[in-house]
Amino acid sequence: MARINAFVVGTAVVFAVAGWLASQVLTRSGSSPPQVCSKTSLPCTVSVSTSLLVLSSVDHDTTVLASGVTDVVFNITSNNTFIPVTGITFQDPGSRCTANSNTTITCTVPPTPGTHKYTVTLKGAFSLDPWVVN
Repeated sequence: MARINAFVVGTAVVFAVAGWLASQVLTRSGSSPPQVCSKTSLPCTVSVSTSLLVLSSVDHDTTVLASGVTDVVFNITSNNTFIPVTGITFQDPGSRCTANSNTTITCTVPPTPGTHKYTVTLKGAFSLDPWVVN
């Protein structure tokens, strides 16, 4: 009987934790307001962290670059590091990124107007795919 009670309590705890995690993920998946970077607000910085210890996150889902702004600096604000070389990758071939350290990467996007999807990859966390618009 004690074994059955332990199983029931253990199962209830697992489902409670899974439900809480699901609620956290769903509430965090909503859009944040876009960040607008102009020549007067340089450097254009995106803060990267992990939420729930396993999900990569950025402080703004979309970063809008004003005319003449092409550089974006990505800084990790959690106890994590970028995966070397692929920490920040843009899908379009005109963008290039340079690692300044294992917690900071600077990327240059083409100055032509467009939407640029990129991927954030942190060690030990699921990747994230936000946007830069210019």
